[in-house]
Amino acid sequence: MTHRTHRLAIAGTSLVLALHARVALAVDMDIVMNDNQRRAAVAPHCAALKRKNTSSALDDYRKGLCLLYGLDRKEQPDKALFLLRKASDHGLTEAQLALADTLQNGTETDQRQALEWYARVKLAGDARAGARYDHLARRIDATATTAADKPIPDPPPGTIVNPTSQEMQSLYREGYHCHIMPFGQKWCHNTMD
Repeated sequence: MTHRTHRLAIAGTSLVLALHARVALAVDMDIVMNDNQRRAAVAPHCAALKRKNTSSALDDYRKGLCLLYGLDRKEQPDKALFLLRKASDHGLTEAQLALADTLQNGTETDQRQALEWYARVKLAGDARAGARYDHLARRIDATATTAADKPIPDPPPGTIVNPTSQEMQSLYREGYHCHIMPFGQKWCHNTMD
């Protein structure tokens, strides 16, 4: 394992413990990019939302994102999920998609809930949800069919294990692509490998 690969593997392991692991573990670059767009769009609103006493579905969605990303306040993932669910229950499609994107890297129960939210968003006509639903369903099926007692194989030489979202963006520009492996590991390698 090269120094860079080892460093990335260690960084990926520590990210699993953090809320932002959901970005690092996201299967699709579409989810990573959409997550970054959400963060950038909501950031200017966080300070004002913190002072606001009234609430609408849009405010709940934005407050949920501020808490999820730790913008202008400490990260509060449980409260963030509560607010995203509240906004989603009011039919706000972007909140439903954000909730599904957040849940898709959680427990098996969370992933099943993510599938339900993706299905709702797809029925509402959002094209992003169909592909995300299909990809997550395949990932759940692959995980379920993997025997828990089988050892995880070592990645081939030159493979980068569990890159961060920033590293993934750089890797994709350099011609890398990634595969989700059993037990949630992501292996990235150059297209020439």
